[in-house]
Amino acid sequence: MPLANQSVRLTYLASAFTCVSCLLLLLASCQQDNKGSLLLSSATKDSFESDYESTRFKWGFIDTQGQLVIKTRYDEVSSFSEGFAVVRRKGRWGYINAQGKEVIPLQYRAAWPFSEGLGRVMSAEGTYGFIDTTGQWGIPPVYEEADDFHFGRARVRIRQQFGYISRQGELVIEPVYDDASPVFQRGYAVVGSNDLYGLIDTTGNIVLPLLFEQVFPFSQGMARIKQDGLYGYCGKSGTVVISPRFESAGDFSEGLAVAQSAGLYGLIDMKGEWAVMPRYSYMWYAGEKRWGVEQDNLYGLIDRKGHEVLAPQFEQLYNFEEQLAPFMQNGLWGYFHKDGYVAIKPCYNLAWPFKEGLARALIQQKIVFISANGQEVIAPKFTDARDFCNGLAPVQVRRF
Repeated sequence: MPLANQSVRLTYLASAFTCVSCLLLLLASCQQDNKGSLLLSSATKDSFESDYESTRFKWGFIDTQGQLVIKTRYDEVSSFSEGFAVVRRKGRWGYINAQGKEVIPLQYRAAWPFSEGLGRVMSAEGTYGFIDTTGQWGIPPVYEEADDFHFGRARVRIRQQFGYISRQGELVIEPVYDDASPVFQRGYAVVGSNDLYGLIDTTGNIVLPLLFEQVFPFSQGMARIKQDGLYGYCGKSGTVVISPRFESAGDFSEGLAVAQSAGLYGLIDMKGEWAVMPRYSYMWYAGEKRWGVEQDNLYGLIDRKGHEVLAPQFEQLYNFEEQLAPFMQNGLWGYFHKDGYVAIKPCYNLAWPFKEGLARALIQQKIVFISANGQEVIAPKFTDARDFCNGLAPVQVRRF
């Protein structure tokens, strides 16, 4: 099963995984000092506090030995990014450093992790801007919508049209599109007008004209397109290399792409020829030169030649991370190795991919961290936890 469907198994913990970017608060007033930092009036402070109730489930951070190095005192946190983590207490957002110090005060209506040296925040008036690592405005909050920086560009919305700004706040791609990718991927962004889509590069040059029902950024030199309800591929010259003839198709990985014909999935090469004939009810690239397959509601793995590394036998199956992939069998979760053997026998209620040598697993309604050989490294004492990033993992503890 592809990662896009992982939300099904995460329902149990969904409330703990609420995305920071989905959190919007009521409008309130603010004032700005001479240095450009945001100062809240007392009325604004009160409205921020009342937008969220304090929760008994507080978040902090542990190190890889399981020691609580940042106390559990926040209502919401993000993982660390570029040395900072977003934190929320009641209705106010700010940033802490890896030592747990609140280096950018909790004063924003919403905040997102730093990306390319800038943190996206929402002002009290509901407009978006970007702060630098000192908390000063790098780009003033003048946008009705904005996204994080990738490849030196951030999408912004101005008068219902989308364009892109640079890290210096310059409008480098004019807002002339009805729709546009939130971020550049592999140096390209999808843009659309009048329900037709194409690709641009970071300078705004049109790489693929806006002629397609759907288009996706280049992967291994091929861009997936949809035309007249069918999928094909264009090269970087803009020429159609594989004519649209597939009911569904994926990006190229390892020189092959998943494609669907007559309701079944197989693998095509870069000429559009079948490398693995379509015979599966679903297929996706799982990493480590392996493709996940579904047959009769069971999941397995094949290699690039179609040989079964693992015959379809699992109730659920996810992508490889650090050479291991979670699988479910008989209602319990374990891990198998990319070479096809079971590395950790199924004994967990839930399991997540490995990150920085450790993986989360749920046992007896608590989160435990395990090593690649299945050893318990951090005991199950947290009500919730997230993956390690830069040696720190967010954890949640209930306060009575």
